[in-house]
Order: sequence, then structure tokens, then C-alpha cells
Amino acid sequence: MKKRRSLLKSIYFCWLLLGLFIVLFVAGFFSASKEVLFVSIFVLFIFLYYSLTKLKCPSCAKSDNLLTFSRALIQPVYCRFCGQLIDIKRGVSNEKN
Repeated sequence: MKKRRSLLKSIYFCWLLLGLFIVLFVAGFFSASKEVLFVSIFVLFIFLYYSLTKLKCPSCAKSDNLLTFSRALIQPVYCRFCGQLIDIKRGVSNEKN
């Protein structure tokens, strides 16, 4: 239960970081401000680091991408590496038959 909740928070936080990056990058691009562009690139690096360290399969602990875990919020998905079923909404992690 605790692992599922932390994975859910990590997914939402990564989407927040991506949204912040897009807003800052567009604002920096249109205002021609180098500082805002540098801050947006820094936010992008934070997102990359956080997603590589926190978005991991509950079974094999290998890192996967944000879209796979976002899809697992809606429907069960299988891990690309170990084949385990990842269902974040229900908290199920079953072995593939």
C-alpha cells in the first residue's frame, strides 16, 4: 500500500515538473529571457533525475517511462522487463501466466 501511494505521488510530481518545464520554456522563448530558459532546462534535468530514480517497477525495480505508469493508473499494464502486472489503482502486482 505504501509503495503504491509513493509511486502515485511520483507520477503526479513528474507530470507537474513536465508542465512547469513547458510553461517556463514557452515563457522564456517568447520573452527572450535567457534566465527563464535556463531555469526551464534545470527543471527538465530535475524531471529526468526524478523519473529515473523514482519511477520503477514494484516487482523488478527497473526504471520505466512516465507514460507507462500513467497508463497503469487507468488500466493494468505489464512490465517490459519482468512481465509482472502493474495495476497502480488497485495495488495489484501479479505474475504473468
